[in-house]
Amino acid sequence: MKLTDILEGIYCAKTRESNLIYLERYVNDAKGDFSNHSDVDIRYSPETGLACFDVAYRLINTSSVHILRANPSSELEEEVITKDGQVKFIWHPDMETSFNGASDGCYKMSSTSSTRTMLTQDLSYNFMVKTDLDKKHFRFRRRLKGSSVKHSLMINTDISEAVKNAMVPFYGYLPESLGFVYGDEVSGSGVLFREIIPYPLVEESRQLIPYFSLYSRDSFSDNDKPLLIQLIERNSHSDPLGFFADVIVGFVQDTWMYLVHERGILPELHGQNALLEIDTNGIPKRLIHRDFQSIYSDGCIR
Repeated sequence: MKLTDILEGIYCAKTRESNLIYLERYVNDAKGDFSNHSDVDIRYSPETGLACFDVAYRLINTSSVHILRANPSSELEEEVITKDGQVKFIWHPDMETSFNGASDGCYKMSSTSSTRTMLTQDLSYNFMVKTDLDKKHFRFRRRLKGSSVKHSLMINTDISEAVKNAMVPFYGYLPESLGFVYGDEVSGSGVLFREIIPYPLVEESRQLIPYFSLYSRDSFSDNDKPLLIQLIERNSHSDPLGFFADVIVGFVQDTWMYLVHERGILPELHGQNALLEIDTNGIPKRLIHRDFQSIYSDGCIR
């Protein structure tokens, strides 16, 4: 993918979202053949599956689910919680549930790089949906139970407090701000909603690039230079190694050090859970952090 194409579309929210899902799926060197490493239907493979598919939801009374909030946006909450007191509960389309075959509606969605997390399409306010997918996928069964939903929202709340003092201007996060649990509060099936507008909010238009997309080839444009090289050429002809160390790696290192030392939070910052945010000139501004399920805290430091 060409950096210039990304920058040309950065002013349009829909183009930014389409660029993000393209990077998620097609500028992502796969770990291996999907069918050999996953029990999930090949139709939902990020790399080779359907570009977009219907994902059904069931309307469930709020009295029958546990609703967990961490200051969700009004747009998200109004979309998935109806005015008459029901929630739109979403399972992955390849997940067997007691509701299989029954639907109260559906969303158009696309797989993100993690497969079980999907991005809505064609809504005025799009968002990611992390689902309970009880199937083996690249070494692990990708369950999302009530305890994990609660944990993710607790970490989200903690991180939101950590950024309020503006000591880490190079760091932001995608809020995991709303979750539902159907069944037992701890072991019941969960769904987690992740917003795609980074916090803290900024006024200017910016684009998100998954860190793995910086060094992966484009599946459809094999001759394009890696985005990392294009960013270096645009930002630092004289000291490419310094730019890589101080900015690309530096954002990760400084974020990790701050959260561990000051907050007692051990962030999982790898190529999938970290995104680089660039401005309209292609200048890196922040590391954007997502997916809090595997983040833990150190009680002694805290």
